[in-house]
Amino acid sequence: MMADGLSQAEAASLLGISESAASRQMNGLSDISTILPEIVMDAAAPILLQLVVDRGYTRLAVFGSVARRDARADSDIDLLVEASSGSSIGDLLALRDLFGQIGGRPVDLITFAGLKPELDDDIRHEALPL
Repeated sequence: MMADGLSQAEAASLLGISESAASRQMNGLSDISTILPEIVMDAAAPILLQLVVDRGYTRLAVFGSVARRDARADSDIDLLVEASSGSSIGDLLALRDLFGQIGGRPVDLITFAGLKPELDDDIRHEALPL
């Protein structure tokens, strides 16, 4: 949340918890890069979805090793998003970077429109909506 420029109080309000609970959680954060990405995604999904909505995007899905539940602790996270007609590549890169900060690992972010027929059918089939 702090990566999105929110204060601790704003983050607590958005999450529906007390500011003191948010403080305890944020102060107790450790290196999450050792946590399996699917666990990180399960925990972060509500936040990621809110960020998508706040930025005018729709549909967010995970694919790849995280969707298959065979990711390793050092795996990246592969995400699909439905971009709005007015979004730029810079907007998508900023969203990708923000997702990476939240997830504590690299994120590959592609748009549903960027999927190629037949070539990317495997991605479409394994994508799990968040």
